[in-house]
Amino acid sequence: MSKWIALIVIIIAGSILGYLYIDLKNLELNPTELPVVEVPNTVRIVHSFSDGIHRYTGSIKLPHSCFSINTEIERDPKINGDIVLSITTKNNITEQSFCSQIPTRYQFETIIEAPEESHLVLRVDDIPRPTKIIETQWTNPTGTIIVK
Repeated sequence: MSKWIALIVIIIAGSILGYLYIDLKNLELNPTELPVVEVPNTVRIVHSFSDGIHRYTGSIKLPHSCFSINTEIERDPKINGDIVLSITTKNNITEQSFCSQIPTRYQFETIIEAPEESHLVLRVDDIPRPTKIIETQWTNPTGTIIVK
């Protein structure tokens, strides 16, 4: 009985290792299929564009729940075509009576009128942060009204 169990374990382990070996060989032959590795502190931002207006939504993670954020967006006067999204954080831990000491995500949404080929630069407290832009179709933030 133990011979059959050992044989089944060897067959399953060999199958798994064979699959991984073949997958690794395929990645060596097609290096463009390698998954993109994100830089730490990358902020994911959802972007949509319609009629000359860009909408950027996303969230940043801060150390606890007693922060407040302020977002400002403007076109960079130095570099034509760049949009600068500045997020300023304020630590309110001394002003609030209760704060949870767990990392908290803070949502932001902003719009700006700019050419379609504009490039976004994110600054959090005047420090540039890497971004991952996710393109979506423009949707009305107030929803769609269906009239019968």
